[in-house]
Amino acid sequence: MQTVARVLKVGDRQAVRLPSELKLKAKELVLETRKDGVILLYDPVQRERYEADRRKAFRELCELPPLPAGFELERP
Repeated sequence: MQTVARVLKVGDRQAVRLPSELKLKAKELVLETRKDGVILLYDPVQRERYEADRRKAFRELCELPPLPAGFELERP
């Protein structure tokens, strides 16, 4: 999805006015500029939840029993 946001000057600062379809629940966002110039914008609370879920899924995967010796997948 691509949309246009307006950049406004508020005193000596800049603000970005997001379109209503991008309404956020977050009260605070993190802006991260990558080396290639791409700017990432994310909610730190949601990101932490995502990371926690990812770590939990990885731990569960590691706790699975090993596959039996000689196990092979059948190819269709």
